[in-house]
Order: sequence, then structure tokens, then C-alpha cells
Amino acid sequence: MHTYLFTSYFTLFSFVAHFILDQYYRIPYIRFFCIFLFIFGITSFFLCSLSDPGKISLNGLDKHLEYYSYDEIIFYTNTKCKTCNIIKPARSKHCSYCSSCISRYDHHCFLLNNCIGGYNNMYYLVFLHIHIIITFYSTYITFLTLYSIIIYEHLLEATFINKENNEIIPFSYLTIVNYLFYKCSGTFSLFVISIFSFFCLFFYFLHIIYFSLFNNITQNELTKYRKLENNSGQINTEFYNKGDHRKFI
Repeated sequence: MHTYLFTSYFTLFSFVAHFILDQYYRIPYIRFFCIFLFIFGITSFFLCSLSDPGKISLNGLDKHLEYYSYDEIIFYTNTKCKTCNIIKPARSKHCSYCSSCISRYDHHCFLLNNCIGGYNNMYYLVFLHIHIIITFYSTYITFLTLYSIIIYEHLLEATFINKENNEIIPFSYLTIVNYLFYKCSGTFSLFVISIFSFFCLFFYFLHIIYFSLFNNITQNELTKYRKLENNSGQINTEFYNKGDHRKFI
């Protein structure tokens, strides 16, 4: 599974990098920055995918039990994992995909084929941050490419003749978009994908920063708290939000 993901990711990344270099190969800093992003993007992907998210074994159980206190709301003292048959530390969860209990479990990322937990949460934030930069840069480059076509071919001043009444009609923005789509569909498609990916990653990153950094709540805990609030009303969700310096372990 890891091999398949690495191959897919490498191929996709190579395609985007090749497009950017092919369009702007005469500009030295473009080539350098693409190589820089390529190396850091691949590295962050490998770190997240191969790193230990905080798998809990019987030998290291005592250490994990000391990390966090039980809130007795969603994490209860002396609760056993039915699969691992060990005491579940507070904030942990068993992942059926990784076949292990994970310390400070956040979620299982299918793109990375790995859990995001207390030990690799920082790697995950770096991964998201780098790919926000990558998608923004890809959006910027593809926009410049499309805009240069608009300027070079004078599309903003272009007109066409209505055959019914011979009226001269200027190109609308929709007409220009359609023209760009058919003339350079690859560039246009990459622009749409890049800008969509950028906003998705950006707002998701803000979501994680708000809950994980500022409120010290994982996605798993947020889901459990909201489910309890729907069933029993207002509950205390600030138990772990105490400025704990061990937010990511």
C-alpha cells in the first residue's frame, strides 16, 4: 500500500513540477523554487507516512498512561481496549487500519496510509503547510500562464460578429474562459485543481490550528464531544485545554 501511495504521489507531483518548469524554464528562480518544493513535499509525505503516530505497546504502556489524565467524560479510568487487551490511556483510540492503539489519536489519514497521533502531529502540520505553499504556487504560475495568453492574444479587446444582425459584440468573461479551456485545457484544468486544493487545504489547516493548537482538542475528541452534546446538552470540553506543553506527544 505504501509503495502504491508513494508512486502515485511522486507521479502527480512530477507532472505538476514538469508543467511549471516547462512553462517557465527560462526563469532561474522558478526552476530552483520548484525543485525546493518538490524535495520538501516528498520529504514531508514520507515523514508523515512512515513515522510512528504513537503506537502503544504493552512495554510502553506505563509511559503513555502518565501523559494525560482521564476526563471521565469521553475517557474513563481502567477502560480496556477490546482488541489490544490493554488499559487504554487517556486520549488514545484503537485504529483498525493500523491494528494498534494510538496515543493522542486524531484520525487515520488514508492519503498517507497512517494514523495522525501524538508523535507525528507536527509532521502532519508541516506536510499541510508545505502543500498549501505548493498549491498556491501552482495556482500563481498557471494563472500567469493563462493571463499571458489573454494579454498576448488581446482577448479583452476581442470581438465577434453576430451573424443574425451583424452586430459587433465584445468577448464576455465567460467567452474568454471557454476559449482558454479549449485552447489550453491542461493548464486551465491544473489552475482549477490548484485553486480548489489551495482553499481546501488552507481552511482545513486553520481548522486544525484552531482546535489542536489553541484548544488542544483532537478530531477524534471533537467528534465525541459533539455527539455527547447532541445527546445530553452542554458539556465541558476544556479539560485538556490548560496550556499543556505536551500537546503533541
